[in-house]
Amino acid sequence: MVGYQPQMELDVQIYTLYMAVLYTVMFLSFNKYSDLISYDFSQIDNKRLEKVEKVSILLGIFVIFIYVYVLSNVLHLLVLEEISVQSHKNEGGSAETFDNLVPHIFITLGNLISPLGYLFLSFHFFYLIKCNIKKSILFLFLSLCLIMSGLIALSRASTANYILCYVTILFFIFPLLNKKIKRGYFFFSTLIGTLIFSVLLFISGNRFSDGVEKTSSNTSIISEKEQPLLFSLFDYFSQWEENGPIILKKFNCGDESWGLYNSSGLGVQIEKVIMGAEKVSQQREKKYDKLLGEQSSRFHGFIGRLVYDFGFIGTILFVLILKRIVINFSPSNHVLNMKTLLALPVILPIFVLFWVGNALSDLVQNLAIIYNIIVWRFLRKGRKYLSIPK
Repeated sequence: MVGYQPQMELDVQIYTLYMAVLYTVMFLSFNKYSDLISYDFSQIDNKRLEKVEKVSILLGIFVIFIYVYVLSNVLHLLVLEEISVQSHKNEGGSAETFDNLVPHIFITLGNLISPLGYLFLSFHFFYLIKCNIKKSILFLFLSLCLIMSGLIALSRASTANYILCYVTILFFIFPLLNKKIKRGYFFFSTLIGTLIFSVLLFISGNRFSDGVEKTSSNTSIISEKEQPLLFSLFDYFSQWEENGPIILKKFNCGDESWGLYNSSGLGVQIEKVIMGAEKVSQQREKKYDKLLGEQSSRFHGFIGRLVYDFGFIGTILFVLILKRIVINFSPSNHVLNMKTLLALPVILPIFVLFWVGNALSDLVQNLAIIYNIIVWRFLRKGRKYLSIPK
């Protein structure tokens, strides 16, 4: 579509095959998540569920309120051309803008609380299945903090992640929904989807209104000069196809790995507290530039990024472990349970964002995994609060 097909020399073919095989192994691990015939949520304690809901709703409302205020002001500044997507998102201007709008502690709290959005997604589908429309809509609204946490920085990745995760979960649980809910669902989801997509297009249009960032070397179906917005959207999702083999070809086993920046967003934050945020960020940029050069800011796909942490053999082992984890959380006998429903939103970003890189490098994703594990341990019947299994 965009004319960026890689030149298929023998080594590029090998790297492309390597990625294709591992992606196939990854996605086949979801075989047991389809063809659901019923659900069983009897393993959770409803009284504890009520306590979790009350606390999480209050936190969610607080974050939504802050994000709506910040986002409306950021978009207003964007319309007035007082800021640009490039300066705000890529050149660190967002921090100064946020500090001018709200106390810094509010943004920090937002970063810590917004990962609950993945829990809200689980609760949204939980109540959708149980035909409790009011609670389902409430948790859907609260889950939008995941989108807004990215939009306030004028980043499209959080929106893409949310939409892809939501649609995938819906695909899995759709057979379990009541017929009346299915009919009304399409109107409501279309309305919300249109609103989200409009904001996404607005940000994309602003970013690429002055032209595109590169020129294709091959014939493209969509013209980058005549249709820059459409061209940029297709390019956004397809960069990995060309760039993945490029960085695999550049990989040298003797190079120092990327380390925590590619594997653990939480680990990076801990490192920043210990060593200092500025020092850690400078080391990261220096390492990226040394290893990848002009490729450092592009999308390479999940496999391409993992190789720079674990090598070719280590990446294979990582994918096999990931497959085992996904299978362990899969439904039994085509029956959906709460364990699976809580796991899906935090597992899926690794897969639906495969075209970007490693979703585990995101702090929000790391915290979401921890939060959902804690909630699952808390909700299970016959378990003490936050008990550790023997």
